[in-house]
Amino acid sequence: MNAINFADTGLYTVGDAASLTGVSRPRVRGWLNGYPRKDGSRSEKRLTGQLSPIDGHFALGFLDLMEVHFISHFLKRGVKWRTLSIAAKYARELFDVEHPFATKFISDGSDIYEEKTHAILKKTAEETQDPSLRSLVTDQFAMYEMLRPLLIDGISFDDTGYAKNWRPFKELSHVILDPHRSFGRPILKQCSIPTRTLYQAFRAEQDLEIVAEMYEVGAEEVTQAVDFEMRLAG
Repeated sequence: MNAINFADTGLYTVGDAASLTGVSRPRVRGWLNGYPRKDGSRSEKRLTGQLSPIDGHFALGFLDLMEVHFISHFLKRGVKWRTLSIAAKYARELFDVEHPFATKFISDGSDIYEEKTHAILKKTAEETQDPSLRSLVTDQFAMYEMLRPLLIDGISFDDTGYAKNWRPFKELSHVILDPHRSFGRPILKQCSIPTRTLYQAFRAEQDLEIVAEMYEVGAEEVTQAVDFEMRLAG
């Protein structure tokens, strides 16, 4: 097995993924490892998974995180797992990618991706007869066009078509996740200081201006970092 470069892949615990995407820990874990059956076997994994378990604990890479984000939105709208699996299969074949739900397959309406994505989802809907997906691919992609902004809001893509960074909350523009920086942890976009570091400093000092001065950043950046961490904590 080739060594994983966490500095480029990103590293998230199941708890991290749950907090960032709103998907429960048991579901994230089940998607990564399959669900136990009564006969002692496990169901098929729902995610390809970028990382092997670390010290017995499951972990996700940045692309896994993006796929959880995508899948969650479709499941909430009634699309079935079998439907998503077939769509992923077609997308892997057509785009030659390992993580189709973390690529422009889900987003780009300005070039050939739109035509191919429409074809994949239409073919999947016809094969599965899944009414929820069929409603997304009728009327010239109208329903999917309504859903797409929720999927891609805050996500930037690289030249290969893969997601390269993510801003989880649109209004917190200073906070970003980038797998090439700080192992993908939430950071300030301009200086890469982890939001957790600023939050802990604020808890100790109870003064935004003091923390801003300590780390030589703006008070608004500290405010957003603290807000971000408080949202994750629920």
